[in-house]
Amino acid sequence: MGHIQIRFIQKITMIQNITRNKISIPVLLVLVLIFAGYFRINTFWVAHISGDEFHYVALAMKLQDNGLNGYNIRYVDFENFSLDNKYTITELKTGVDSIGMLLKDMYKKGRGYYNNPLYNNSPALPYLLMFSKKNLGGNLGYFVSSSQLQKTVKKQKPEVLFNAQFYATIWPFLFSMLIVLFLLS
Repeated sequence: MGHIQIRFIQKITMIQNITRNKISIPVLLVLVLIFAGYFRINTFWVAHISGDEFHYVALAMKLQDNGLNGYNIRYVDFENFSLDNKYTITELKTGVDSIGMLLKDMYKKGRGYYNNPLYNNSPALPYLLMFSKKNLGGNLGYFVSSSQLQKTVKKQKPEVLFNAQFYATIWPFLFSMLIVLFLLS
């Protein structure tokens, strides 16, 4: 048996011993959720400027403006700015050019396949983000953090980044906690 298999068996044995010693399953689940949340909590401050996170926020903005007729990432521009001259936030805006800055950026990266009239994923998450933006994000624009904090996020958690993207990060965070619960049950 390999080292990883032995450690896995030890952990299973430890969990069995805990449950035998009258620690209830709900207490164990809460402890695991706290542990999992500890490792995921930094999502509220880290950059969400690259990849699908940025696209989903752009799609939420487009759904709000155009419904499913605008369910693509065309006409999406963005602007970087800083409120405190320390941390960078990116605001997504509806552009005037049919390609838009976001698609131009994708083309530069060799990802022109995003230029489709209808985006290739279900609109469930963008609708959730749109709803969240309306109810948690106020009347301000669609923002994401573009500050690359890397390992410093463990020490500094700038309020400005949290406030800018809370509406967009709360749902993936909560869903990841639900997945942990599902896997444990």
